[in-house]
Amino acid sequence: MKFFIDTEFVEDGKTIDLISIGIVGEDEREYYAVSEEFDMEKAKDNPFVGPIVLPLLGDAVPKSRAQIGQEIFQFVGRYPEFWADHASYDWVALCQLYGPMVDLPDTWPMFCRDVEQYRHEVGVRPFEVWVAGKPHNALRDARDCKARHHFIAGEQGEDKIFDGIGKAVLAGYRVIRDVVRPGYDNYDPNGKWFGRHGDFREAWEWSVEHMKGKAA
Repeated sequence: MKFFIDTEFVEDGKTIDLISIGIVGEDEREYYAVSEEFDMEKAKDNPFVGPIVLPLLGDAVPKSRAQIGQEIFQFVGRYPEFWADHASYDWVALCQLYGPMVDLPDTWPMFCRDVEQYRHEVGVRPFEVWVAGKPHNALRDARDCKARHHFIAGEQGEDKIFDGIGKAVLAGYRVIRDVVRPGYDNYDPNGKWFGRHGDFREAWEWSVEHMKGKAA
């Protein structure tokens, strides 16, 4: 089963110190945890992590790295297929919960698939999602990662993941992406803005509601 991951961390060029991790499964299950072991002072002093990441950690009770590692293994099982978006640091942050590479669960892959690399390989145009002020919460970003993967897979004709309303949603998003021209601020009847300053997941959710209305 595919699992889509995202992490928040503080790093100094030598160490990737896990702050939080979000995981979303193909079966819609979700996991989120905050570490109790990261260097809080270093995180507060970081000009990105301090003001942007820390305020969005939510109400999760922090846990030890060992507990998070055990819970993730129970959550994903023995034969997961991991995906992340720009996966390099996320994958290291996850793996190091278990210690050195040789201590990864023995049935797990020793690599993570990358949604951005997948996009490049199949020639799908970039998503215009990285905008100023976009929340950096690991669970939300894991959900976004899953949505991006599914969009790319749909572009490649894997319509098995889009049945019924799913195909209508995909069509709705393509209208937003292609007809509502990128590079402009674009307005829809419900008062949301898309285009260069839009957010992929908001566009996706709007297309769901829009296509539901059309089907009603």
